[in-house]
Amino acid sequence: MVLIKLSLVLILLLNGCSRKTVSNQEISRKSQEKKRTTIDGPTAISKKAPFRDATETWGLEKIKALRLYAVDWDDDGDTDLVTLNSYYDHPKFYRFDSKLKKFIPVLKTPIKHDMRASFLSFVDLNKDGLLDLIAVTLNQKSELTPRPIEIYEGMKIDGKVVYRHKFSFPTPMPTSSLGIADINMDGLLDLYIGNWFSFKKGENALTSPDRIFLGQGKGFSFKDSSYLIEEVGIKKDDKFINALPTFGVSVCDMDQNGFPDILTASSSRFKNRMWMNLSSSEGPEKRRFLDRGEVSGVAYDREKTFGKNHGGNSFYLNCADYNNDGIIDLALGELFYAFDEESQDRSSILTGSTLDFPPKFIRTEYHKDDGSGRWGQGDRNALWKDLSGDGLLDLIIENSGIPPYSRLIFFEQEKDHSFTDRAKNYGLDLLNPSGIITADIDNDGDLDLISGQSTLRDNKIKPRLYAFENLHKNRAIKIYLRAKRSNIRGLGSTVVLKTNLRSQRRINHVIAGSTPSQAEDGLVFNLKRGETPTNLTIRWPYLVKPSKQRAYPLSQTYKFKTKFQNYPATFTACDNGRLYIGKRRKCP
Repeated sequence: MVLIKLSLVLILLLNGCSRKTVSNQEISRKSQEKKRTTIDGPTAISKKAPFRDATETWGLEKIKALRLYAVDWDDDGDTDLVTLNSYYDHPKFYRFDSKLKKFIPVLKTPIKHDMRASFLSFVDLNKDGLLDLIAVTLNQKSELTPRPIEIYEGMKIDGKVVYRHKFSFPTPMPTSSLGIADINMDGLLDLYIGNWFSFKKGENALTSPDRIFLGQGKGFSFKDSSYLIEEVGIKKDDKFINALPTFGVSVCDMDQNGFPDILTASSSRFKNRMWMNLSSSEGPEKRRFLDRGEVSGVAYDREKTFGKNHGGNSFYLNCADYNNDGIIDLALGELFYAFDEESQDRSSILTGSTLDFPPKFIRTEYHKDDGSGRWGQGDRNALWKDLSGDGLLDLIIENSGIPPYSRLIFFEQEKDHSFTDRAKNYGLDLLNPSGIITADIDNDGDLDLISGQSTLRDNKIKPRLYAFENLHKNRAIKIYLRAKRSNIRGLGSTVVLKTNLRSQRRINHVIAGSTPSQAEDGLVFNLKRGETPTNLTIRWPYLVKPSKQRAYPLSQTYKFKTKFQNYPATFTACDNGRLYIGKRRKCP
């Protein structure tokens, strides 16, 4: 954000500040608006494209949204939809009607409280089978009344799910992102709170330290355990001197030892961080987080500028094992312009290169340079999902905020693990996408894609919701995780499906990156012709503590005993080692 402001000041200085010059600029701007030929939706729609616009089919044609949440909020077994229509808004709820196969708006909100938020997260904190709600506000100048993070309990009253206010954190924070995982692996979900700049009237912007809160009791109380990242909390002259402006958080087991690590993306050219979850001198069960971002190559690229911060304007560092080699890879999203200096980081794919500690990466930058010298790119969030249905993860990128250049990017992974942007060919390259999520709406095993749209920097855009039906029709296995000992949905688990031909690795999380939306629960594995699943291995985020032995993460292997011919095939894996056919609410 600082770089953007500096750039605007520079432009004004170059153009002068006389009334005549401003007037001519205004006339030019209005003339350009009249001649606007920018296409808001996909620029080319082929009848042979593997996606089709199903917005009206699914009853979403009159909806606008910036944040989207594909969650079964009413506990009827179908994935529903929740939206936020602006950057600070009341949530709107939609129920999926399985008979009409449409989303129906809910006229009366199930939230029993006047609540507004910048983003949401639906997770089961108290392990009762019902989703609870976390409401987060970025707390910038646009929010008239600062609001702390609020927790709402999902409960049933007269057979209907409602959300009642349960708990508020004591202090409002400029929270840009959440990491939700069982950090200490005790069976309860914890929160890593990523904080950005704090803006106060009459004061300069200050960076606020990230915080860790560990779940306690029955899941609705939290203990401030930020000492686990003690380096961030160091103060000097009443300022947190090591705090960086975090704008994206993701939780991922980077070194594949079973313990969750934390990735944070920083704005304003500050370095990104990779907090490794390490055992302390007090023993393997006592953990601490140490930053290994610089030595791993995550902090910034190797080009440095003397006397300046070396990073970029980062929005996310989202993880996956895209090439199925057992080493975690990353997608890094940046905001940058054609006129930015070469040392500023560009959006990149960071391919994991070693199983040694600490992790290291091969950085491959990408940008959509049209040769005009006026282009820009704003990759605000991304999803690692297999939309092509070939068992290889694709990368869907929310490139937004710099129209007409900022359009959705769909990097399809090739067989040699390279990536090709096919958004235009597939009719997906909509302008200023926002809040991208995936869900199998038609229940055919292929992940469908839903995106909102922003009017940022172009108020001529007529925003709408876009729902794209996936037409690949591949063979798929759906895996739902349910647990007794671990957090109930196994968030943070690493899941490996082995077949007669290969292995596929997935990380079970529902949110990541800056002001995140939320994708559908469950993991989808696509299979080739002639490919047969043999077993499933899940490393659960839970510490097993045998008497007089060293504690270790719980790992279970499940065998597919039933031969099945119909796809999609749905299974529920429980942390007791049982694998059940079909989707279950709870494990016995």
